[in-house]
Amino acid sequence: MAKPCPFLALLSAMLATLFLLGFGPAGPFGPGTIINRGIAKPGLLQAKGENACRNARAAAGDDGRGSIQALTKYVGGHSDVLLGSITVNSEKDYEIVRGAASQMGHFAAPDDCWLALRGARTMPIRLKQQEKSGLEVAHWFENRPEVQSVLHPALPSHPQHALWKRDFTGACSLFGVVFKPHYTEADIFKFIDSLKLFGIGASWGGFESLALPTTGFITRTATSPDLGGFTVRIHIGLEDVGDLIADLTQGLATLPK
Repeated sequence: MAKPCPFLALLSAMLATLFLLGFGPAGPFGPGTIINRGIAKPGLLQAKGENACRNARAAAGDDGRGSIQALTKYVGGHSDVLLGSITVNSEKDYEIVRGAASQMGHFAAPDDCWLALRGARTMPIRLKQQEKSGLEVAHWFENRPEVQSVLHPALPSHPQHALWKRDFTGACSLFGVVFKPHYTEADIFKFIDSLKLFGIGASWGGFESLALPTTGFITRTATSPDLGGFTVRIHIGLEDVGDLIADLTQGLATLPK
């Protein structure tokens, strides 16, 4: 097991963003590699993947400065806390983060920290169950005639499946579903509105299943791929997977033939 980094700061998403900017190529603290592990929780990113990243950074003269996690998601696990963490490899970098938090007044509330500790106690069990249920639902979607593709790296059909196998021992329960191009935005909205067991939201990693339309709502500055149809982001929670598939089946029945 990899030795844990000794310096940890719990803070807001805003400070995490500033940390990213500060350690960017043009940042005041100099360049460094920072891993965003909002979905790749401990227990999913395996040691050999971390070692491969570490070796690549060493060859490039990069010490790997830190890791950022959204504790709101799988660590909290109950969709009732907003919390983030920065873990750094050196006391020098910790003092930078700690100093910025002090000057800006960004601190995590004690109750929020308690909620994260509560969720961390059950996270391994929840991750295992949600991975299993998520993959079952993702495979089910792949075989549906209404679906163009399923964006889940743990599926062999995913173009970066080999990369996932290299670096991960497991998968989370968040994935995208791309519908056939003849379905309209109104069709997709009707499908989502008809679901009984899926909420509408973005609190991934909680106990409840969620569905959220992402085409035209979530954009990327790095790339904006044309996926060929409207996309829905699916998060599978801890409900019975048979009940979830039954709900999705009746929802898909609302789509025009």
